[in-house]
Amino acid sequence: MSRRLLLGVALLVLAAGCGDSGDSDGVVRSLASPTPSDSCIDVRHAEPGTSVRVDLDGDGTREDVDYVDGTGDCPSSSGLETYVGGPTRPAAFRATGTLRLAAVRIPGRAGDLVLARDTSPRGGFQDHLFGYADKAFTELTAGGRALLPFIATDAPTALVSTTCATNGFVVTQATSRGADWTVTRTAYTVAGNDVSMGTATEPSTDLSRVQLDARYPEVARQSLFANCIVGRS
Repeated sequence: MSRRLLLGVALLVLAAGCGDSGDSDGVVRSLASPTPSDSCIDVRHAEPGTSVRVDLDGDGTREDVDYVDGTGDCPSSSGLETYVGGPTRPAAFRATGTLRLAAVRIPGRAGDLVLARDTSPRGGFQDHLFGYADKAFTELTAGGRALLPFIATDAPTALVSTTCATNGFVVTQATSRGADWTVTRTAYTVAGNDVSMGTATEPSTDLSRVQLDARYPEVARQSLFANCIVGRS
């Protein structure tokens, strides 16, 4: 047998050995690392009450959106899952407590948004917005951060309300310094999944809590997207 032939046989044997590993039970298993979704599939489960139907692409048909919790070795697999005309990459997100979903319809935007309220077991909550655009389902952020702040409910020093407007929404936030409250208002423009933040204004300063409640009742009761929610989980 020629050296060239022997070399070819050796290379074939080496290649076969590198691709698979034989265990003592005689079963040949691949050494290839599973993808994150494959390795987490047996420990991911849909959370009860965390599903909502949303017209994500604006075609008049509502898609199912489900929160799937990844546990075990792959917590990064948590997120919101949907199917828009084909397999859609989940929007990465991990809830810290009780999660509730709602559908939000912004006038002028093609497709509804998903509002996810994450309520902490220690008190307080934070709202997150998710949308589908350019064949991607992702969270809407500003500078990589959630659009809405965490709101503590045990000792509130900040209150917030949001209302939808044409091509966006307005956030009105009241913050306290001692007994005085200052109100700021910021408009956000939404184009697809891109968000631009306008300049914040201060319509009121040095308000007592009684004055705040009287002038801004929607802030006092923390009304969020009340004028544009079109479905809930």
